[in-house]
Amino acid sequence: TFKVNSLGLSATIITAMTFVGLGARAIFSIPFGKLTDKTSYITSIIVGLFLRVGSFLILIFCSNETWFLFFGYIILADVSSAGTGMNFNNIIYSYVDPKYYAEAASLKNACKGLGSFFGALIGAAVLNLFGDEGIKFLGFDHFYCQQALSIISAVCVVICIINVQSSAIAELFVIFSKYL
Repeated sequence: TFKVNSLGLSATIITAMTFVGLGARAIFSIPFGKLTDKTSYITSIIVGLFLRVGSFLILIFCSNETWFLFFGYIILADVSSAGTGMNFNNIIYSYVDPKYYAEAASLKNACKGLGSFFGALIGAAVLNLFGDEGIKFLGFDHFYCQQALSIISAVCVVICIINVQSSAIAELFVIFSKYL
């Protein structure tokens, strides 16, 4: 309803935006694959997560006057998925003993499911606070729930980036300790 009611977009525009975003993901999947091959899964994940933060930052400024920014949000969000999507699955192969791949993938997917479930509950609670019309906040006449959720999401992704980078640093220590 945010896209239709708050941004005033038609179904045709929303479909076109989705198509462009998915096209961008398809185009950027190849460079992300090359980046992964040259560096590591973690590097591509970190780049993808930074792009996701960028997409959330764009969404913070989307309103009915700046609806065109939603194109940038869609494109960056989909391109970020090119960097994170399969790499979150493939990283299991770097850290898990082959006989435990199925268990590790199951655990990862269970955590992802719990995150989605609790994220939806938090989103619903925030939505109830804002209502359909939004609130006045930070100079915005209408600060909508989706904008607040974008701020929360950006902070959560930054925390994820910090966690992933600490894992990468730990991996480097393991690699270098072999040579000491």
